[in-house]
Amino acid sequence: MKTRAKVIISAMAVALAVMAGGVAPANAVSGYGYDGTDPSTGATNCVTGSTAIYPAPIRVGGTGASVGTMQVWYSPSCGTNWVRAYTGSSYTQVIKTSRREPNTPPFTETETDFGAGWSYSMQVYAPGATCVHADTVILGPSGDFYAWAGVNLC
Repeated sequence: MKTRAKVIISAMAVALAVMAGGVAPANAVSGYGYDGTDPSTGATNCVTGSTAIYPAPIRVGGTGASVGTMQVWYSPSCGTNWVRAYTGSSYTQVIKTSRREPNTPPFTETETDFGAGWSYSMQVYAPGATCVHADTVILGPSGDFYAWAGVNLC
């Protein structure tokens, strides 16, 4: 069999295995290259096999009433974290922040979404015992502070 035909057949076999779920697609980035990337895209595929490692209620300042949930997610295959937030009502802004510290290089990822429901931030590379700080802030209709959740995971 000619070399070109062997290459084409091999490529087709790999493509079929990937489509069948037998082989995970290769990540396009690694390490600190994950910083600021989307965990759910095919370019990183970090959402596959990830788990919520810390839930926290989002509480209204002053009253302490819960208006949503913040979750910190971790991908063992990518060594990344990101924040997922749920708000049950429509708010002006839902700001999610993940921060890697004191590791070098430090990195902060902030994602702002508008409206109610689930939203998530881009990810931060923080493998193993790396400290991750996560916050979710909700701003009211006039742009003022309304509610907050936060956690330091070290």
